[in-house]
Amino acid sequence: MITFKSRLQKRRSPSKKNLLRRLLRHEDLEGRLLLAGLADKFESGSALIEPSASEFVGSSVQIHSGTIESTVSTGPVYDEEPPLTAEQQALIDADPGSMPDPTFYMTNSLVSSDAVLSNTSETVAGAEPASLKDSAAPAAPVVSESFSPLGESGAESSPPEAPGTLRFFRNTDLAPPSSSSSNTSEPSAASLDQAIFQTHNWNAARSLDNGLTWTNVSPYTTFPSVFGGFCCDQRVAHDDSRDMLLWYLQYIKTGSTASDTNGVRIARVNTTTQLASNTWTSYVFTPNNFGYGTGGEWLDFPDMEVTNGFAYFTSNIFSTVNDSFVAAVMWRIPLADLEAGGTANFSYFTSTAGTIGMTTNAGDTMYGATVISATSLRVWTWPDSGNVVTNDVTGLATTYFGTHTSLDIDGNNWTGRADSRVSTGWNTGSQIGFMWNSAESAANNRPKPFVRTVILNAATKAIVSQPDVWSSTVTWHYPAISSNASGDLGGTIGYNFPNAAVGTQILIDDEYTTGWSAVFGSLGTSGPGQSRWGDYLDARPDDDFPRTWIATGFHSSAANSPRTTPDFFWFGREEDSPTGPLRLKVMR
Repeated sequence: MITFKSRLQKRRSPSKKNLLRRLLRHEDLEGRLLLAGLADKFESGSALIEPSASEFVGSSVQIHSGTIESTVSTGPVYDEEPPLTAEQQALIDADPGSMPDPTFYMTNSLVSSDAVLSNTSETVAGAEPASLKDSAAPAAPVVSESFSPLGESGAESSPPEAPGTLRFFRNTDLAPPSSSSSNTSEPSAASLDQAIFQTHNWNAARSLDNGLTWTNVSPYTTFPSVFGGFCCDQRVAHDDSRDMLLWYLQYIKTGSTASDTNGVRIARVNTTTQLASNTWTSYVFTPNNFGYGTGGEWLDFPDMEVTNGFAYFTSNIFSTVNDSFVAAVMWRIPLADLEAGGTANFSYFTSTAGTIGMTTNAGDTMYGATVISATSLRVWTWPDSGNVVTNDVTGLATTYFGTHTSLDIDGNNWTGRADSRVSTGWNTGSQIGFMWNSAESAANNRPKPFVRTVILNAATKAIVSQPDVWSSTVTWHYPAISSNASGDLGGTIGYNFPNAAVGTQILIDDEYTTGWSAVFGSLGTSGPGQSRWGDYLDARPDDDFPRTWIATGFHSSAANSPRTTPDFFWFGREEDSPTGPLRLKVMR
């Protein structure tokens, strides 16, 4: 099967701001080939039934609704953040760890059939050309260190390169105060006009000049302390049509008894002025908002994305007593409600199938996915104007469960905490894609931990292709990929060569590549100092230049304590460079 994709393919109706950009910027009409996929294999509906029969109505999911009230908070910003209290410092890296593989948290009805999980020796015909195969260390793209998008004095643009040259417009280390970092970084970022907001475990930072200068923002002092205090997972997203930036913060559970709980905060600013003053309107959700009691469960491992009409969120729900997996929840809030502040409506559903990962750049439909067996994926389709429908995609290439093993330069297994949760997803309009980590299987042509990938027809959920990211010498894990305004794919991924330091690569798939292409992003001098990395990175189109990407990564240095340093990347092709002659400045 050969599919053509036009660079003009869009996911959403452009805002007035984007219409102006498109009038001023060149949009070429060249299509490009996507690699042929396997035979279409899919099943619609819910072939594998959840334990709660009431959860599904045919192939639709039962949706619940509620309302929630907002609060407004303003906090200081810091050049150097004050140190944490002794209690806060003691909580660094004290999270419950990775999720078990589906064979541990799915019900017996999902794993009792050998036919579901026995296809472990299958190799993917034709997967090699569609994969990121063995190669020398990726070359670094041109770096525009002097790029000054807002015309700051003393800065000169780099000379023009060939239109297809991959360029960094920013490649920045965001070294946080040592008191507000950890050995697990989990950075997330989004842009709002010329402003950028980036989070990672225990800290946040904002730039008001497209990443030229940064100021720390403290999650501890920006909002009132609730539950057991702030810790530590965070996500960032933006809504281009309303110029609204969203911040998701997670709080520590209050204890380990059946009466304890925690919550998460959804905060927003809808002007760069509010971001500059660090003034946020926020809503706090607990498991009780999703049909659970006032104690006994807590929320962990977030995701957050937007469509044209809604902000969507996911989280896992765990037992406070033993941290065992209870369910996953997916909920949404109308963007108009978030913009207005005050009372917000929300709708949600829960599932016991496992973690739900969502698509970036989602248009008017959010897609989520859960790995439900070694060869199958459950896809959740939630249109802005309709109900949730599930499709179980079967016959996939094999995901290998068990321990992921790749030693870093210090002899630690940096993939030791990895699992098969969906790490990232994207939407190009006619197609959707998902990626997740897999353990290695030397007997099946996957000698190193790698990234499973599937691209599906968005309407039918038929398999289009399965371009895994794998190598016989390099370990690839923790991807974050997004489509841009042209339907091209870009983002970041963690990697290491055997017994070498761990770092971040840029991944891109566009008309200048054949399948995935990787280029150097960052590399430290050590591993993280423990057998863990992740758990997630982030990538999405830049707000003002949506054919370019902003993305996150991190690297480690034994000279630092904690070891990780978050990275901020802004990259794209020369033809889409904001320093070009048709550059559009959007000033607010």
